[in-house]
Formats: sequence, C-alpha cells, structure tokens
Amino acid sequence: LGTAFGKEQAMLVRKLSTNVILCFDGDDAGLKATKGAIEELTKLGIEPKIVRLENNSDPDEYIIKNGKDAFISKIDNPMNIMEFKESLLKKEFNLKNTKELASYINKMIEEINKIEDDILREVSINKLSKETEIDINVLKNIESFLKEE
Repeated sequence: LGTAFGKEQAMLVRKLSTNVILCFDGDDAGLKATKGAIEELTKLGIEPKIVRLENNSDPDEYIIKNGKDAFISKIDNPMNIMEFKESLLKKEFNLKNTKELASYINKMIEEINKIEDDILREVSINKLSKETEIDINVLKNIESFLKEE
C-alpha cells in the first residue's frame, strides 16, 4: 500500500482483520506512512502494532539481507503505539541533557494521557518512572494536572 494508505485502505483492512501489524519501509516516507496509517486505523477502533526496519530498508531488502527468520522475528515482536511514539520521541531529544530530558518526560506524559486503557496507562507511567528515575508520584501529579487543562 505504500504511502497511499488512507481512509479507504483502513476501511478495507478493517473488513479483513482488527489484528493489524504495520510494516512500511524504514525510510522517512515509510515513517510518514506509518503515522498516517496509525491515525486512520485508530479512527476505526483498530490499535495496530508497528514494525520499523533499520537502515531505511524496505521489507524485501530486509529479508534478503537478514533472512526470513529475522523478519518473522520482527513481526512476532511488534511495538504497540505507545512504544512507537516513545521511540520517536527518544530520537527527538538528547536524554543526557537535563532540559531536553524534562521536555521528553513532558511529551511522554502528554502521550500517556491519551491512553484510554487504565492498565496500559499505569504500565506506561511506571515504565517512564523507571527509565527516567523520576518518582512515580511526581509523574502522576503532572499527569493529573495535564488532564485538568
């Protein structure tokens, strides 16, 4: 489907399955297509999982270079939407810089606030606390404050 994934393609996919794994090319166009597909699918109530390929590979190049089993392993271990967003944010900020780490944490809390599933939200906030070594209660207070806005 390439970068042509839109509302019509999302509706076609929904007719086939609600268990969706997205795997576009590993380049910027593939990233843009992944983001667009996530948006279209979530509008239809589908929470896709995501596979990103290294070195700007497309799936066939990846299989030729790394083998079928390596690709199947990626498909068997996809990211959820929150993990995908987290991976993008980590590339956006220098987490060794205190100010950028704070910006990363604030962006992550904004994303966590969008999670409707209480358990997934709790797991995500706990994971962020462990990764950043910020007290869980501080993160929850920030999360509560942002929800009120």
